[in-house]
Amino acid sequence: MLNKQLGFKNSFNNGRWGKKPQGDKTYEWTLHVQEKMRFYNLSESRVRRVLHSPKRTEWGIAPNTVAMMQPSASSKNPYEIWIMFQEINQAGKKKRRIITAWRYPGKSPVRDPIPEDILREIKKFTFPAACLPVGRVDRPVK
Repeated sequence: MLNKQLGFKNSFNNGRWGKKPQGDKTYEWTLHVQEKMRFYNLSESRVRRVLHSPKRTEWGIAPNTVAMMQPSASSKNPYEIWIMFQEINQAGKKKRRIITAWRYPGKSPVRDPIPEDILREIKKFTFPAACLPVGRVDRPVK
């Protein structure tokens, strides 16, 4: 709201926050995640990196969503970056609708991890078979 009062077209005004994330054939960005990216100072490439190489994957709080996490920062100031998305099917093409992103201060407790077979289905359309975890939900060591 403040941006409209100040005369900005949107919060990503090619200034400090960089460019607005664009939807492509793989991802669809909601307005909510765009505002959260601005609030937590996260770039589009940082969000994509969490999606491509998560440390932990859990069920999201909203129905039919998945949450992925990647730890960041130093040992003195640890935090985690979380991304929540939903698999959608538009005109026969699979896409990921990125719903929200946030920084969690410290280390979050482990909740409901996703079973291996469902995790394989989620990652199958984006990642090659070599990236799939074997025997656990965490990312495999290469």
